[in-house]
Amino acid sequence: MNPEFLYHSSHIEQVTSMEQLAKVKMLDDFAFGVGPGIVGISMEELVHITEHGAVFAMSSPYGMIAETQVLTSPIEEHPSMTDGEAYCYGTAVHPQFREMGLAQHMFAKQEEYAKQNGKSVLTLTIRVENAGSLRARFKSGFVITGYDANCYGSMEEGGARLWLKKHIDHPNIFDPETYIDGIHQGTIPVLDHDDGSPLPDICAVAVKPGLSVDSMAHQHVSHLVSKGYQGVGMMKPTEVPILNGQMALIFQKHL
Repeated sequence: MNPEFLYHSSHIEQVTSMEQLAKVKMLDDFAFGVGPGIVGISMEELVHITEHGAVFAMSSPYGMIAETQVLTSPIEEHPSMTDGEAYCYGTAVHPQFREMGLAQHMFAKQEEYAKQNGKSVLTLTIRVENAGSLRARFKSGFVITGYDANCYGSMEEGGARLWLKKHIDHPNIFDPETYIDGIHQGTIPVLDHDDGSPLPDICAVAVKPGLSVDSMAHQHVSHLVSKGYQGVGMMKPTEVPILNGQMALIFQKHL
């Protein structure tokens, strides 16, 4: 299917009715499935988001194929926000229509709504192992600024989340080409075990993508964030085949 045709034959609209919100929840549940660390959104949450932000859906000739949620003021389920912050609550794309750039259109809608409401910063949380979402968010200008070991439960329970931030007027767009040579030549080390070596200003964490918990990756990420590093991008296995199917999460100090 041609992604351009799909996008131009679709439209994005703000959702407020219970009927449409129910369809959003169905798509969200279907897109994310069930498993460790997956916290499905409730109808109550969706209603709260419409009252303190917005829910957007992309409708196409094939039905609802993407949806996204954004907060501009706190709700019970997410009580802490700064005055200039919009929180990207969630985004889902129907599995049949992934890898077509639709997520970026939904991210742009979140950002547009945030700017209309006077916000300058976007924030969100993502699982360490959620490679697809991380890669997409890096592409749109986010960086990892924090690690919460108890967000949605402990790591062992499938919880623990990365905090990401984007300054709308000053996005940090990730370019994989900047780091490929350094990883292959060893000047950018990949941390896949704990050997206690001093850390350079740029390094990478090997991450096993998927639903299983990668405890070693969590350990490295937590340590790097505590030392003032920020996550700036993620390399795919095709870009770093030396990792045998793992992703490389790039961290940099003093951005």
